[in-house]
Amino acid sequence: MRSTSVKGFILHSYEVDEMKLKTLIKNTAISDFQFLDNIDQLKQQMSRLEPKSLEGQCIIPIDHAFNVKGVGTVVLGVIKQGAVKTFDHLKILPSRNDILVKSIQMHDDPVTESKSPARVGLAVKGVDADDISRGDVLCSPGSLNLKVATDAIPAGFIKSPYYKGDLTDNQIYVISVGIQIKPVKIKYNNTGTIQIIPEKSFVFFSGQNYALLKPDNVGTRIIAKGIIQ
Repeated sequence: MRSTSVKGFILHSYEVDEMKLKTLIKNTAISDFQFLDNIDQLKQQMSRLEPKSLEGQCIIPIDHAFNVKGVGTVVLGVIKQGAVKTFDHLKILPSRNDILVKSIQMHDDPVTESKSPARVGLAVKGVDADDISRGDVLCSPGSLNLKVATDAIPAGFIKSPYYKGDLTDNQIYVISVGIQIKPVKIKYNNTGTIQIIPEKSFVFFSGQNYALLKPDNVGTRIIAKGIIQ
């Protein structure tokens, strides 16, 4: 959703010191959000929002997949771009399997077409739910924006000032891209760029943000952020 002038809204309980909260979020992604006094103000602001729809080739990151008796494989996700129709032929990445959309549901109601930014449930043919991971992407065949990382890819690198550990080439890290969480190794040379070496393939597009994590670290687990080139 989008508003022409405000990026977002913050509504907090009366026990929260608003001045301290503003200091806490200073220089963060939510520092420009508008503070509201009550739920009625929030409802009014939300009523003025317009759907943010993106045209183009169909892109649907999958957040859930399961098998339904008598239906087959069902996937859930938000249409990030484009539209999907029944009987569309799509690809699922990173496996690159061919998929047929058998039926579509929105809010448990059957539809024949759905557009960005709707959340949908799709009954599909061509893949089993057990072979789908969270973050796999359904897309139009030949989608030019999406790529599958199987070999080293270059990326910008901004190390967190709170992470004090060393970065080594043989260490396993975790990359967060979209809603995917995948193990990777890196090659780091203190120049503001790295090579990301996937241990398992993942889907990305050039210019996409990522976060590099070390989940087993005792202290700060977020190591760095950057943009995939």
